[in-house]
Amino acid sequence: MPLCPAKQVLQTFVAVNGKEAFRMKKYTREMVRRRKRRTDYRLRDRTWRPQPKPMLSASNIQYEMGDRLRGTAVGGIGVMHLLARRTGLIESIDSKVEVLKRHLPYHESDHVLNIAYNAPSGGTCLEDIELRRQDEVYLDALDAQRIPDPTTAGDLSSVRKTGRRAVDVEHQ
Repeated sequence: MPLCPAKQVLQTFVAVNGKEAFRMKKYTREMVRRRKRRTDYRLRDRTWRPQPKPMLSASNIQYEMGDRLRGTAVGGIGVMHLLARRTGLIESIDSKVEVLKRHLPYHESDHVLNIAYNAPSGGTCLEDIELRRQDEVYLDALDAQRIPDPTTAGDLSSVRKTGRRAVDVEHQ
């Protein structure tokens, strides 16, 4: 299976330029490490209980400019999610799509919207969802502890093809 374009570019860049992709100041390097640790903590393996509401739950989205604020290239994601919430799309998906036996921790709307948000976020393949999973600002914009792994997107699409109604999807 060929790599998605984003991974190909990164592999080529690292291969051409050696071990490090780029240099940065010590403070910046530490900041990146701290953010990476926080994201890894969010994505750690844990035992989930059934969730009463979808994982993507942003409702009070505000856009500001400032020197000490973080930003994301996917700036419109909050507005898209707010639109989905206000139009009742999230509730409609959860009430009409019955695929999962238990919501551990995701609801059907989390899976569907995760795939839907991939394209406007610059994703060209399902594997690009992993880039969003590792983006702390993206997760914060959706007010989500985590988002579904790209492998579960494949599981969900296979349910559509096979016609099975309820499945246990192992969430990572």
